[in-house]
Amino acid sequence: MRKPASNARKLTPAQRAKLRRRAMKPIKTRVREGGRSRMVEIWVPDIRSPRFKAEARRQSRVLAADPNFEADMKWIEAATRDLWRDLPDY
Repeated sequence: MRKPASNARKLTPAQRAKLRRRAMKPIKTRVREGGRSRMVEIWVPDIRSPRFKAEARRQSRVLAADPNFEADMKWIEAATRDLWRDLPDY
């Protein structure tokens, strides 16, 4: 790995963001002009975070303690069986 020049200055977060946007612009333009895709940004939970893990454990315990858990799971499996069966193989 190359070391930065000794006279290199550190970039601010705003400068780094600007450089990333500038570097991505031609890529985004090429994909957009190709007519195949458009960019969509989706925020998803960070499953690595301690808060997410704690909440997942809490919800799992609540479900496991529910007296209707088994019956509910059987109903869900029956209701979605065809969905799983009809999925294409990739």
